[in-house]
Amino acid sequence: MRRSLLGHPHLSALEKTFGRQFISSMETAVQTFDPKIAEHLRKQSDLVMQYTDLLASAKIEFQGKTYNLSGLDQFMQNEDARFDIRRLRSALRSSRPMAQSWIRFMTTL
Repeated sequence: MRRSLLGHPHLSALEKTFGRQFISSMETAVQTFDPKIAEHLRKQSDLVMQYTDLLASAKIEFQGKTYNLSGLDQFMQNEDARFDIRRLRSALRSSRPMAQSWIRFMTTL
């Protein structure tokens, strides 16, 4: 698709509409992409999505409540951080579903 747009007889009109940066980014993509790596890029994209889903689905019991990973940030900012970090590490170790999911993910690499 990029090649056909770059070869379009009205490329200058496209450039006026979308800007030079848009055309330059298409030119760079065409010049640097090698079809031999397409499958690897698809796999990388799938792994990134799996990793993101894994992080988003984390549920960790800590101090009597359930948190996701971003919810634990507040404990890292705490004045008594050393105490919280020790307890937090313990909570992360005891989160079996998260650990099992992480191991499954890492073995797919």
